[in-house]
Amino acid sequence: REYFALTQPKMAARAAGIDDSLAPEELAKRLSACQQEDWSVPSDAAVEIRSRLKEELEMTNLRQDDGAPLRAINRGKLTITYRRWFRGKFPGKEHLMPAAPLRAVRLTTAGGAYLAVNEEGVPKNPVAKHGYDGRSKNAFDNVVVTIDEFHNLLVERLYPENIRRLRWHLMTASNMTLAAFTGTPVLDDGKVAIRSLAAELDRKTGALMRLVLGRSGNALPALVAIAEALGTTVVSVDLLLGAKFKEVRQFEGFVCSYHGHLPGATARLLNADVAQVCEKAMEDAVELTPVAAARYFRKHRETPRDKQRTILARYTNLEVAASHILQGRYFNRTLKNLKEYVPKLLSVVLKILASKQKAVVLVKAGSGHAFFVKLLEHLRDCRGEAWGILSDREGIDRFNDRQKNLRGERDRVFVGQTGACGEGTSFFNVRHLYLLDAPANATEFEQRVARVDRGDGHRGLPMAERTVTVEIACAVLPGVLRNPLGAWLWRELLGGATALPPSEWKALLQRVERIQEAFEKHLCIDPEDDDALSELRDVVKSWRAVDSKDSGSEAESCHDQQKGLKNLRLNKMLDGLARTSDEAFRKIAASLCTTTVDEQLLVAELPERCLAVCRAHKPLREVAMNPASRR
Repeated sequence: REYFALTQPKMAARAAGIDDSLAPEELAKRLSACQQEDWSVPSDAAVEIRSRLKEELEMTNLRQDDGAPLRAINRGKLTITYRRWFRGKFPGKEHLMPAAPLRAVRLTTAGGAYLAVNEEGVPKNPVAKHGYDGRSKNAFDNVVVTIDEFHNLLVERLYPENIRRLRWHLMTASNMTLAAFTGTPVLDDGKVAIRSLAAELDRKTGALMRLVLGRSGNALPALVAIAEALGTTVVSVDLLLGAKFKEVRQFEGFVCSYHGHLPGATARLLNADVAQVCEKAMEDAVELTPVAAARYFRKHRETPRDKQRTILARYTNLEVAASHILQGRYFNRTLKNLKEYVPKLLSVVLKILASKQKAVVLVKAGSGHAFFVKLLEHLRDCRGEAWGILSDREGIDRFNDRQKNLRGERDRVFVGQTGACGEGTSFFNVRHLYLLDAPANATEFEQRVARVDRGDGHRGLPMAERTVTVEIACAVLPGVLRNPLGAWLWRELLGGATALPPSEWKALLQRVERIQEAFEKHLCIDPEDDDALSELRDVVKSWRAVDSKDSGSEAESCHDQQKGLKNLRLNKMLDGLARTSDEAFRKIAASLCTTTVDEQLLVAELPERCLAVCRAHKPLREVAMNPASRR
């Protein structure tokens, strides 16, 4: 900050909220006085200030007073010209002169082009030359490395070779200081079943620790000497001989982590326990209407099992695809009957309208982001209110503006696309977070909550207002369909029907309820019993075994049962069930839809996954907070 104020005083003044038209001496005095104060960077100048600060730290576009270019770096070292210029221009401030440039790169670049060398074996990147040791040939020797979202070094989804190459260079670097930052050190990607999750998280924890530890100061000189003798890189030697040094690891310095309440004016989560969040979501769950349940069942039947979770999650929010609902026909129909077509989204909008507090809504594009924005605007306008709704990333700075929008006075709600508003995105002074898609795993939940749970993220609000409430919107099936018997009846009665008015879908659902009541009355089959469908099949098969001319108590009982169901017109459906082979019946039973994706995640998975990740973090917390464990 002092360096920036020295080299770019007018820019620093804008960042600190100081009048940049002051005389140079007065401006320098004011900047010096506020070095230890919080700087509230104006949102309209943030991008320009960040860009100029990056140029100053990378030392790539420096100019002398007459405008002539100033070359600060040559073959990885500060030039004599730059040193003389700095001492002459800023006498007595030599302690602020950078010892080396800073370069910000992506992880894939750091493991790719940044490591490239020319024919002479020297790095091509000018910054990589700084401190480069030709004996080990590792571009990360003698440097300070900071990595944000450090957990991504364990993710090999994109450019895996680059990521692996970067990991090996970091582990074998000499005289390197590594500062790694992450709020989710051990990732749960949701691909591993819960029964195997603990073992997978242990593996990831071990990989993370190996990265943090690196080779010890005793082993590295030997590896470097071998590399120099063979004329190869220290990474190659480590790959060949690493097994002999696998126990020779240590912390070069220390590791620190802040596990607990974040520093500064940070919010307190009113429902920090994920189990509480999931339980509350189920308590407030919205029941899908017959028309929405019909669409959900059809998609469940049409979608391959391995894609059901992704596809079906969209249809807990919308009755038609997100790409269709904004079309005139569907859009107008939905707005005229919101309770029937989008009950889950409507429930969240009503909560927002009932509150006067600043809120963030996160929803996937395919789950109705664009429609939800229009729905919220429509119902806000219907109430005659005029507070703002933002939905593009370009509006984040405006939403976070503490001077004009501290409590949402101007823009109360930000509706963000979950993918676009991921890692690195911050929302300030937010009081409510609404998640319209149930998080599929622990990491998704942690990352989404972290968008509003930021260090010093509630600065400007009194202590009583530094709270955030997290809510997950949840949709469940109508009660009569939440058992195998009801699900089978609904699926069979739907048939090929697609476009019916809500009243007819409602009548169809009522018919399912009447049929279940008749089964319970005449066949003594409890619809809530998990074996009810199997019992129904056995009853119908017993009818077929009894000839219509047979007499006796058993035959009479069968005739009475059939007579009680005669008016329900189920002969064809029941006959098909009775003719089904045992193997086909097992497949039918296994394919029935009795819960929504929301319910599956919030009841059966998310709490357990979050608990498993919390356990995996325990050894990392021990390393971070207990100095004795680092010896």
